[in-house]
Amino acid sequence: MPADQFSMSEREAARLLETDAEVAELAATLAGEPLVAVDTEADSFHSYFTKVCLVQISTRTADYIIDPLSASNLAPLAPMLSDPSVICVLHGSDYDLRILDRDHGLRIAGLFDTMVAARLLGYQAFGLASLLKQHFDLDVSKAAQRADWSRRPLTKELLGYAAGDTHYLAALRDILHRELTEAGRLSWAVEEFALLEQIRHEPRDPDPDAYRKIKGSRELDRRGLAILGELYQWRDRRAQALDRAPFRVMGNTTLLELARRRPCQTKELATIPGMPRSLSRAAGQEILAALRAALALPEEELPPRRKPSRGQRQDPDPTLPKLKKLRDQLAAEVSLDPGLVAPNALLESLSRAGPKTQDQMLEVPGMRKWQATLLGTRFLNVLRDR
Repeated sequence: MPADQFSMSEREAARLLETDAEVAELAATLAGEPLVAVDTEADSFHSYFTKVCLVQISTRTADYIIDPLSASNLAPLAPMLSDPSVICVLHGSDYDLRILDRDHGLRIAGLFDTMVAARLLGYQAFGLASLLKQHFDLDVSKAAQRADWSRRPLTKELLGYAAGDTHYLAALRDILHRELTEAGRLSWAVEEFALLEQIRHEPRDPDPDAYRKIKGSRELDRRGLAILGELYQWRDRRAQALDRAPFRVMGNTTLLELARRRPCQTKELATIPGMPRSLSRAAGQEILAALRAALALPEEELPPRRKPSRGQRQDPDPTLPKLKKLRDQLAAEVSLDPGLVAPNALLESLSRAGPKTQDQMLEVPGMRKWQATLLGTRFLNVLRDR
């Protein structure tokens, strides 16, 4: 399909809405629209307390960009977005659904996720840029991917980039809907979309062992781990105070170097790779205090080198390799990613549950109807014969 059929120059530039009154007007304008495309931009790359900075909405004929930092009341849009008769097209909707619910209480029904659709069709490259290139021969710039969307005023370039995220989604949805129908997989997508519609924002408790996920932490001794953990918590507190993404306060590699070298004086901080000079001047004593606190811990209070794994099987499951092999065969037959056909966690649950019928398969947490149908009797035979 030629790209110029969907050129953004064919219709007016996206309209920027910056007041509650303009949002209410937009809601009235969109009443009766059978399809809208939706996307968001947030400042998670820059801020500690992330927020929705833009909401983009496109119909088949117009593009709109809402600035929720100035037009904070998005409630007038709720009836349209939650109406199952209105097709809401998003790409990779999981994060958008969570932050729209969190910041504005907005929930979406009638969802069509173009990324999910592409994956169910066996696309190897299912990012939006790849799909737009394949179907519309469009080259999408990635220059604005890490822009600070909270900064105002918004440049013309950023507004154009934001509008492009929804401008083509209606046309892309039409193509993927047709392909799903032709492949007999539309019902698969409908099931996935219905599950996504149930996503809500759920606050998470801080992970006290998050520092162990830093690459290279396993090479530290117990004292080094204690230092890393103490510095990790200090960085998090400072990031909150500055409302800045933690890695923008201090990178993980710098945390590791501090845990390895264990400087005692502020002048030594300048020798640590990646240590910002401004930070060593402004917070050098705080960093050294965190180091001293970890160095003062008694031996018995130091964290273990290896955190015990949870729920690890004492004995290997002889059925699991058979299920994985069969899963991989089925995935190849239908040209899908094996992890989409059945993630390893689902295979483990199947092996533990040992269902004997397809109805029993559907009782396994995480099992979709389309997966149970696809896995079918071949999987059940393996489970019955073990």
